[in-house]
Amino acid sequence: MGFFRWFRLVCMLCIGGAVSLQAQDLHHSPFWMNPIAVNPAAAGFYNGEFRCGTYARNQWLSVTVPYMTTGIWADAPVWKRRVQQDVFSLGFSADLDQAGDAKYLTVQPNLYFSYAKGLNRRNNHFLSLGIVAGYAQKRLRPDEFMHDDQYQEGQYRPGTESQEQYASSSFGYTDVGAGLQWFYEMRTGVQYYAGLSAFHLNRPPQSLLKDPSITLPVRYNTLFQVKLPFDAYTYVQPSLYISRQDVYREIMAGLLGAYAMQVFRNRQTVSMLAGIDYRLGDALYVVMGGEWKSVQLLVSYDFNVSSLSEASHGRGGVEVNLQYIYKRPRMIRRHKLPCPIF
Repeated sequence: MGFFRWFRLVCMLCIGGAVSLQAQDLHHSPFWMNPIAVNPAAAGFYNGEFRCGTYARNQWLSVTVPYMTTGIWADAPVWKRRVQQDVFSLGFSADLDQAGDAKYLTVQPNLYFSYAKGLNRRNNHFLSLGIVAGYAQKRLRPDEFMHDDQYQEGQYRPGTESQEQYASSSFGYTDVGAGLQWFYEMRTGVQYYAGLSAFHLNRPPQSLLKDPSITLPVRYNTLFQVKLPFDAYTYVQPSLYISRQDVYREIMAGLLGAYAMQVFRNRQTVSMLAGIDYRLGDALYVVMGGEWKSVQLLVSYDFNVSSLSEASHGRGGVEVNLQYIYKRPRMIRRHKLPCPIF
């Protein structure tokens, strides 16, 4: 979504002794491995008592100083009705991103709250609403820049003191977002997801000059996803993800497949996972991994197919995602309705 473009501009803006920036968000390739980052309404919406995950992404190593992004997240349902299961959930995430020669650092913790409304007594039809609020801190290291006045006779002199001045090298801001998600599971086991979300609804300021007119644009996400089981051992999951932020747009379409070598009574599996996805005009990426009961590991690699491929030689980024779901054994009593989702 043009993430590398805006930061490359930041590294070049040393004119007039001031820096301001128009920022775009970071993104993930296997986005379904960090569902609350796509839509806060997804917090707590899964079969289990507690879920957590972590990820690490390295991008553009073959072009410039690599962009390193890491993070952790967790969510859990905190209260459910016994029959028609309305669910209240909480979540947390923390992201750290560092990019470029000036080690432009972003640290952002977030808190999530969601409410899933059961639309029938079979507990296979839900509408969820979620909100997220966080605080971001961004920092730039101007001493890592190479300025024009540090060049003498055509050569860079690192010991030469630059006369460039910066009004500020860091700033922080509050960030809020919201989302809506629809879910339906058919008797055949086919599951449908659709969601809309918006982040940076307060359009937080993004200027090292403290210029309030420079803000972070609202990012809108749309997700469509279907899980199609063929039998107890195999399923495929096609998905379409669309994200728009100001003039930048990201469209990803893909297919994930799973084959279970072993299935347990509580629906846990030992499975192999593989998929292929396409980010329109930017990258083709493959996904490989596996699932062992409560733990799922996925590794993805982006093959760059954009106009930057002349410099990147087709190499994009590698991302590793790890997810864990704790499921407490439950005894289903005859006078209660079993919930296929929770």
